[in-house]
Amino acid sequence: MNNEEKMMNSVPMGQKIAFGLGMLANQLFPALLSIFIVVLIQDLGFSPLLYGIIAFIPRFIDAITDPLMGFISDNTKSKWGKRSQYVFFGGILTGIASYRELTYDSSTDFDGSPITLFHFPDNHEEQEQQTFELRYAGSYSENIDYVVGVSYFDQEMFVGERRD
Repeated sequence: MNNEEKMMNSVPMGQKIAFGLGMLANQLFPALLSIFIVVLIQDLGFSPLLYGIIAFIPRFIDAITDPLMGFISDNTKSKWGKRSQYVFFGGILTGIASYRELTYDSSTDFDGSPITLFHFPDNHEEQEQQTFELRYAGSYSENIDYVVGVSYFDQEMFVGERRD
């Protein structure tokens, strides 16, 4: 192989660095998880046996479902190809919900002195808030990723002025 062929077949350094940084970010979660497991087991007294069982269950399920899904997708015959429909419908469904309730009483001290001379209880406020978000993220091809979602927000608020 001459120098010109070597240059055409080599990956540019910038691309190698970009890939390495992407993989660094990809590997931070497992590294942090392993540190957290040490704290969980040693400092908080979590059972190593229970952790082992919890860590084993997803891998055991994958050991059964991965070859099964590979067999199914290898034998799929459709107008979209072997795996397109599985990639399209194999996205990740996530959701988050929250609820907040707040009660607040405010007052005003008109004289500003350490002695309470002119003190008025002013407002009574109540708030109740609920939110929910459901999101589905998937990939149609190498070039097309999509996110579809729905969000819900509801808030009730009461502000009442009080004078005694």
